[in-house]
Amino acid sequence: MLMPSQGVNETKKRMIFIYLLVSLGLACHFVDEINENLKHGFEAREEIMSGEDDLYTVSTIFWLFRTYGYNMSCDVFKRFRRKDGMFKECLVGDAKGMLSLYEAAHLETRTEKILDEALRFTSGHLELLAEGGTIPPHISRLIKNSLYIPQHHNIEMLFAKGYILFYEQEEDHDKILLRLSKLNFRFLQLHWIQELKTLTKWWKEQDLASKLPPYFKDRMVEYSVDSLPDYMKPIFIFVMNIFGESKSMERSEEDEESYSVQAVLEEEFKILMRSYVPVGDWERANTVPTFDESMEVKETQIAIFVTLLLSFLGLGHIDMELAYKWLKSRPKFVRALARKARLLNDMTGFEDDMSRGDEVNIVNYYMKEHNVSKEETLREFNKMLRETKKVINEEFLKMAKRMPIHILQRAINCEKITTVTYRDGDGHTNPIGRFKDHITSLFVELMPL
Repeated sequence: MLMPSQGVNETKKRMIFIYLLVSLGLACHFVDEINENLKHGFEAREEIMSGEDDLYTVSTIFWLFRTYGYNMSCDVFKRFRRKDGMFKECLVGDAKGMLSLYEAAHLETRTEKILDEALRFTSGHLELLAEGGTIPPHISRLIKNSLYIPQHHNIEMLFAKGYILFYEQEEDHDKILLRLSKLNFRFLQLHWIQELKTLTKWWKEQDLASKLPPYFKDRMVEYSVDSLPDYMKPIFIFVMNIFGESKSMERSEEDEESYSVQAVLEEEFKILMRSYVPVGDWERANTVPTFDESMEVKETQIAIFVTLLLSFLGLGHIDMELAYKWLKSRPKFVRALARKARLLNDMTGFEDDMSRGDEVNIVNYYMKEHNVSKEETLREFNKMLRETKKVINEEFLKMAKRMPIHILQRAINCEKITTVTYRDGDGHTNPIGRFKDHITSLFVELMPL
């Protein structure tokens, strides 16, 4: 079904089929075939889209190309607008088409007003469709899930589990494809459970929890070691020991370009540790930094750069070196990811921070600098979030021309994790609720076969 064939209609069918593979969690098994098809498909995009007036098809192909780094023009949606520039009301009855347009709109950049309009147009109508009882329950459920977290911002396998259950209820579903997706998901769950057993056993053997205060959230936040409080010293030593074990991953000495993974990681952690110095200075001097000053420091403390460095350890040496050099240049793309994570973290954790007397929160700093209420601050932060998401999309499309897509996707996965973690409050600090449900869905509730 993925073999290249002649004809515009066949190409469109393959694009829709690739979207199915992505949504069902199967794309990782067909990486080369998908990349080849998308390359040829994008080259023929004008021909593919010529005369196409099906909203689902246009939106899905747009979403697919943008997701894989191909900058398809948003002008393809002009055909669905009236002369006055508004979207045609006749589209409202097409539930799947409206949902696909809603999903496509989340890949907008800062200059694409038509996607802004598409998001406003679809959001309200989809809410009415989902609650109105006029569409099949499985479509209504898919719409509700996407309104909660759009596919573009959702963790791939978390979305896949819901989509597999949706696809099973579709009358024209492919039985073999459905069976493959279920078996694949069940296999991954069993694999994840084995990994969790190994990691849990290892973590308990470290016995760090007994040395930490009750509010510690099992994450490694470092400072200068001699001046660290006693409970932080074992964490610092533990992290450095882990990096020391990574020496086995170094390149051979005969390679003139050899480098130390440990050295790269230690350098990044030093940057992270140094970011805590200004915070201590502010507290000792009892001064309140400006919002911009606090963001510069707090974006580093969110540890997106460190997280990405650790995720790159699984790459081959050539890709790993390329990824490290790219990250060391502090690309705008990753800085935007860090900004989004920091905004979400401090917005959702504000009340908890203040209740513990921890005033090092950007919401608090913004309120004091501008003399505004918490509600006004959160409204402004939501605007910043929307703008930051557009910057992330924009920079992703730019970087996709120069960097391998699988490296960029690791960064995008970090963005998705922050979205899911902070969707209903700070799921990292207080996981009980929807966040716990996500974990249960992936690791406890096995996919029925």
